[in-house]
Amino acid sequence: MSSTPRKEKLRQKRLQRKEKQRAILDGLQTIVGRPEGTRGVSANWENLKAAMGIKETLKETLREKQAKTKQLAEEMRKKDTSLTKAVALDCEMVGVGPGGRDNMLARVSIVNLHGNVVYDEYVLPKEPVTDYRTNISGIRPEHLGVGVDLTVVQKEVGDIIKNRIVVGHALHHDFKVLFLSHPNSLTRDTSFYKPYRDMFGGRTPSLKNLALRVLELNIQQGEHSSVQDAQVAMKLYLHQRRQWEDEIKKRLNRTKRREQQRKERVEKRREARNDDNDGTPV
Repeated sequence: MSSTPRKEKLRQKRLQRKEKQRAILDGLQTIVGRPEGTRGVSANWENLKAAMGIKETLKETLREKQAKTKQLAEEMRKKDTSLTKAVALDCEMVGVGPGGRDNMLARVSIVNLHGNVVYDEYVLPKEPVTDYRTNISGIRPEHLGVGVDLTVVQKEVGDIIKNRIVVGHALHHDFKVLFLSHPNSLTRDTSFYKPYRDMFGGRTPSLKNLALRVLELNIQQGEHSSVQDAQVAMKLYLHQRRQWEDEIKKRLNRTKRREQQRKERVEKRREARNDDNDGTPV
């Protein structure tokens, strides 16, 4: 009989605790509301962050920031027309002379590492054009009518490519019509790059076939564009840039070692002759 009042007393205490907890929860629900889209985050926390300038560290926010940074970098890259360490060059030509068999420069385009145009000019013809080759070159009489004099183009192109890596496809044709030369150590010709030639059994691939095989790009469907061809050549270079540049460095180092060894041999022979000349005749 004595245990009954005690049990009743304990039961009353448990009920009182539950009522207090329920009252607290009911009060919080009236004070704190969760804003939409803030799963598991209270409005009080959102207000506290805003008041104290606390930076959100949730993974979702970090990913959003990274995406925005990447997007901004891409937008900046598309607008960047600065001269880079490497540039890609391509020319369009028209025909002069009997039957238009001889080549004459009609347009020259240069793009930077990002593929953005840094130079693009039509060239005023020095001779009568006998074949505009429009279906391939895309050149029309009105283009050359507003062209720039060849001497000006030579000077401007020469200044751009000086001390820079020049990328292109069959660049010897471009340099020939430009009447310019460029050091072999700074020339990257995709038509002569051995790994690319090996893809075609050692033969010289066309830019169109190379772009399709390596980059899965179908170019030159109609009239050619020197800008597009320069951009594709740059993409091909960047596709193998690290390996290509490593091979160039190794080749240059081998050349330097051979030259140093040659100089050492010449010096030893000179010293030997001097020793012989210094001998006292008997």
